[in-house]
Amino acid sequence: MKYSIWLLPLFLQGCAQMFPAHATKLDSGVYMIQSTGNLFASNESMKNKVDKKAENICQGKGFTDLGGKIQAYNQPIYVSGIVTTSSYKTFNKTIQCND
Repeated sequence: MKYSIWLLPLFLQGCAQMFPAHATKLDSGVYMIQSTGNLFASNESMKNKVDKKAENICQGKGFTDLGGKIQAYNQPIYVSGIVTTSSYKTFNKTIQCND
């Protein structure tokens, strides 16, 4: 019993994993920005990462949102000879920097 108290924080720590948002230039001043995380990452935190990246790319001049969406994916993974499924999601937003 006393060990279970110590194990709970260990299992909960680091559940929500996210990768830094990255941008792809589509046209002059137009970018597609993507954030990726596992299913424990909140949609709001993914959107905030994308918006922060957009502000950095547009150098504080602001931007126009041209559309965005969240998608979830499943993929097989192999762990010790066992096949299981892992899930992750992405948030993609297309923006245009203001002049």
